[in-house]
Parts: sequence; structure tokens; C-alpha cells
Amino acid sequence: MISCKEASEFTIQKSEGKLSLKERFQLWLHLSICGVCKLFAIQSTWLDKVSSRIEISEQFSTEEKETLKRNLSEIEK
Repeated sequence: MISCKEASEFTIQKSEGKLSLKERFQLWLHLSICGVCKLFAIQSTWLDKVSSRIEISEQFSTEEKETLKRNLSEIEK
């Protein structure tokens, strides 16, 4: 069984596509038992999605950026 520290490292590596089959299985097993690490994995995935949208947002007008900010703040509530 991997530790929580290893699970958080594996979660980050998974988002980068750098996990072996064995490591993915170890992470899956750990996340099935540890709710805290599972929450970290969910939040990490969400942050990856949001950050990818931020890079794209440089192409938006100021008005569109403000609309996106309002929408994100409503989601966080």
C-alpha cells in the first residue's frame, strides 16, 4: 500500500500521463480507501481543467473575461 504522500505524487503524475500500470493500480487502490486523497485527486483534476481554460482566455475580450470570472465565482459558492 502506498502512503498519502506517494498517492498525491501519483495523482500529479497521472495528470501528466507519467504513471505505469502498476502505479495506476496502486493509486486506484489507495483512493478507494482514503477519502482525503480521493478529494485531492478530484480537486487536482478540476484545477487542471480550469487552468487549461485560463490559458485560452488570453484570446477573449475584457468583457468575456469578466463574464468567465463571474461564472467561476458562482460555481465556487
